Amino acid sequence: IVNRGRFKYMLYLAALAVVQASAAGVAAFATRDVFRALSSSSSNFPLNDLILIISMTVLIAGARVLERTVGERFGQLYAKTLRKALYSHIAQMPASAVAAKRAGALSLRFVGDLTAIKSWVSFGIARSISAAIVLPGALIGMYLLNPNLALVSLIPFVISLLFMATVAAYLHPLHSRLRSKRARMAADLSERLPVAPELRLLGRNNKELYRLTNSSEKLSHAAVTRTFASASLRALPEIAAGCAVVLVLWASFATKASA
Repeated sequence: IVNRGRFKYMLYLAALAVVQASAAGVAAFATRDVFRALSSSSSNFPLNDLILIISMTVLIAGARVLERTVGERFGQLYAKTLRKALYSHIAQMPASAVAAKRAGALSLRFVGDLTAIKSWVSFGIARSISAAIVLPGALIGMYLLNPNLALVSLIPFVISLLFMATVAAYLHPLHSRLRSKRARMAADLSERLPVAPELRLLGRNNKELYRLTNSSEKLSHAAVTRTFASASLRALPEIAAGCAVVLVLWASFATKASA
């Protein structure tokens, strides 16, 4: 995945992640200074800190836009290389072996399956690189603010990772099932659409419509199940972030109360 000059895109993603982590750290310290100014008797309005928070927010947003763009380019280049390798492999196969495969299922490898692989690179790997840098950077910044805050914010993320590992184990069979349904439908349609008028004249139109409806229902069920599992997996970090905020606020209040 890092061949043919693609490694530089991983470096770009890592650099953008460092920018996001650094900006988040600066914004955290600026937020702390704002609360200090509000709780003190000083009449000076913390304008510089507020401007800094806004600037860091814009910087993080811009870095995320670039991250998505670079990740998409990274994934497209990887998919293009796989598409060429797949075609070269098929071109070297015996003609009888290629003819034995269903055209719809074979062509789906160049579109549907490679789209999934591209998404895995563009979103999965890109976000993994970003998370591997942003999360430790955020924890370090939190530790510099208050070690207790870093500890309590780490707990929900560790629990979330354990749940994510459990849910992710069920995604592969669900995705394989969806791919199988899509390939079967594509193969059936590629074979029956050219002869649809003849099938109608033979009185098989209703039978073919029933078959198509049945395949569509099975495909829909597989897609909904896979989407539910995938959405649940993506929701876990959001839940962990919300729990971390609550725990940090609670720890901040407890520390202040005990002081």
